[in-house]
Amino acid sequence: MTKNNIYNNGLNGIFSIIDRKINLPDELYVSPDDPLKVTFNRNGKITLFEGYLTGRNKHTAGQTYLITYDANKDKKMTIIRSKSSFDDTVIKKANSIEPLLKITRQSKFSETLKNQAEPAFDLYYAGTTQLKATQQGIVDIRQNSDTSDFEQTFQYNVPIYTHDETAQALFRFFDSHIKASATLPEPDPTADLNTNEVQSFRTKKIGHRLKIDNAALGTYYYKLAQTNDGGRTWTLLNNDPFHGEGGTALNVKFLTKSLGFVALMQNSGTSSKLYRTENGGQTFSEVSYTPQKIALDNQDDYEPFVAPDMPTKTKNDLLMKVGQGVQGDYEGGLAEALYHSSDDGKTWSFVKIIHHTN
Repeated sequence: MTKNNIYNNGLNGIFSIIDRKINLPDELYVSPDDPLKVTFNRNGKITLFEGYLTGRNKHTAGQTYLITYDANKDKKMTIIRSKSSFDDTVIKKANSIEPLLKITRQSKFSETLKNQAEPAFDLYYAGTTQLKATQQGIVDIRQNSDTSDFEQTFQYNVPIYTHDETAQALFRFFDSHIKASATLPEPDPTADLNTNEVQSFRTKKIGHRLKIDNAALGTYYYKLAQTNDGGRTWTLLNNDPFHGEGGTALNVKFLTKSLGFVALMQNSGTSSKLYRTENGGQTFSEVSYTPQKIALDNQDDYEPFVAPDMPTKTKNDLLMKVGQGVQGDYEGGLAEALYHSSDDGKTWSFVKIIHHTN
């Protein structure tokens, strides 16, 4: 295959070959879920090209392509066009192919890699990703030296790894003349949420999380953290919202900037504790509510409602449902107890049992 040397042609050469075969759309993007991978040897010869490409023309429906080429197996390139309906939401400026083509055809890109001793390299491209000043090998192809003092930001960049070694990139090439979108990609607020941790968001940006601080024999101890940027960063609010008590966090919820609640399940799901704050999480006080007993024929009364849900606001007061623990079997575990508070959750009165059906 001709035009397959990344040092001589960047990736424009191989993309021109693809374009001749399938007439690529005017606007072309990498899949946000599967970065484009290109392997090339120390002389710049491309030996592998694989990934999903998505694109569209201005007045036509979009297309998705799976493209694979492995010189070690076959000299032919395989291109599979998706027959499924095209999801327009996958097309985002942050995943544009164009910056990749511009960066790889710059002389600094090839000159830097030609001087390395590695026998082969892997290139991965996903569009914009976050660059940090603490990362090693960040190269601005418009500057004469590595960049190490720029502000942490999202940039179109091309990571290069030693072939089959992806622990750390050797270089991350970017072009400071190419401006990424000013809007940062929305974070996934559950990306680092561990099992037995819980969180909730009061607004799109402001949320709270009970983070595990320590664990022993299935009992967890928690800290309370807050985010003001939709989950990108978290700040510690309280080292011990449960006053030294351990168990499994049930939930956390803030109704206002100041008023919030947290709940902890204990004793293998047979009891729990509810705590309240009115100073934004700086301090918490335990809140009690009268357990509701259920009379059983020829047996002692029992208290199935041990798992408090978070309070909800009505026009003038608060309501709270209390469900059954993991061992609850009253009415198949579906029934809940409903409580009411007229003093912002300081005290609670029983209202009724809510009966659910399957």
